[in-house]
Amino acid sequence: MNFKTTQILIGIVGIESLAQYFLQKQIKSTNIMYLIGGTLCYSCVALGYYLILKSGVKMALADAFFNAGSQLMITIIGFFIFGQRLSYKQLIGILLILIGVKLAE
Repeated sequence: MNFKTTQILIGIVGIESLAQYFLQKQIKSTNIMYLIGGTLCYSCVALGYYLILKSGVKMALADAFFNAGSQLMITIIGFFIFGQRLSYKQLIGILLILIGVKLAE
């Protein structure tokens, strides 16, 4: 994966994490703007993912890196911002994600 594609990947992981943040905030809010923000962010994620695929990266590899990055970022947001805790099994799952990304390189 070249530098530009890596930048797009990092960007869409961040944007998806923002979308998840907005949607979680919408759960306890009557402000529809959180839902709209989450929806717009997911539209940007789709465009960025398309650009990654268009650059020639294999779909399986692009998906693996995108999903692993998103899962890790969303876990961090859930833990630090929303106070959500993880079980021992869930922590092992995250460790397996990290191992899988390393193997996919």
